[in-house]
Amino acid sequence: MRLSTTLNIFSLRRQDNTIEHMLEAIRFCKEAGYDALDIHFNEIDKLSRDEQDAFIETAKTLMAEAQMTLSQSHARFGSVADYNDPAQLEEYYQHVIRTIELAERLGAPWVVVHPLDFMGLCGLSEEETIKRNADFFHRAINAVPRIGLAFENTGRSYFCNADRLLALREAAGNHERFGFCWDTGHGNLIEGLDQEENIMKLGKLLKCTHIQDNRGINDDHFMPYMGSIDWPKVVRALKNSGYEGDFVYESAQPLKYLPDDNVLRLEFMKYTVKLGRYLLAME
Repeated sequence: MRLSTTLNIFSLRRQDNTIEHMLEAIRFCKEAGYDALDIHFNEIDKLSRDEQDAFIETAKTLMAEAQMTLSQSHARFGSVADYNDPAQLEEYYQHVIRTIELAERLGAPWVVVHPLDFMGLCGLSEEETIKRNADFFHRAINAVPRIGLAFENTGRSYFCNADRLLALREAAGNHERFGFCWDTGHGNLIEGLDQEENIMKLGKLLKCTHIQDNRGINDDHFMPYMGSIDWPKVVRALKNSGYEGDFVYESAQPLKYLPDDNVLRLEFMKYTVKLGRYLLAME
């Protein structure tokens, strides 16, 4: 596995948190020692289409200069005020599709998507929740020509475990471009959930990872060993499951309040690389 990170490991900060910092992060991640990158498109989604196009072209240039590629990416995610309102759901769908298209233009092989929790938010049945998601993402996979969509376990929601993610994929047609993303922090929020068992169930259909830690209470997005996750079990499962993707940090909170002169930020990033290499060397 290559060691990769979301770009907000550099750009998330107390003040002056802008899209430009996400672009700067490409060079900083290379300097820190990362092998590859991940870009979340929630912030980019807020830009105009012209600004989005400019971001993509600049990111392409900077990634080529740094000889860095994307491990994966993350489509727009968030809540819809009323999931039962077809107009609102359609507007959300268009935002999701646009960010998937942007990820494809940057060469991401997979883009992580959040299943929609119709059960928790609208009180729908399990069957209807799976059906509506299957319809939503079956339409999405047909709207983009090449990129794969990876369903993420979304913490304290209906799609919190491997069995429910697998049921969604089956309902959506078991398309070869549907896979999964396992978020270790989300998994740790579910009392009694065995992350090793769930990762093994997903097997080779696991295409992406979100590596982050917490103490089982909040979705803190800490670095490994700052929370309560059993990391040797997680690493063992990834290696034994047939997973062929990268080890991708989705952990930015420890860096959020560091000074904006970047001195400590870069040093901490170098530490996270050492930490990642340590984890990946585990048997």
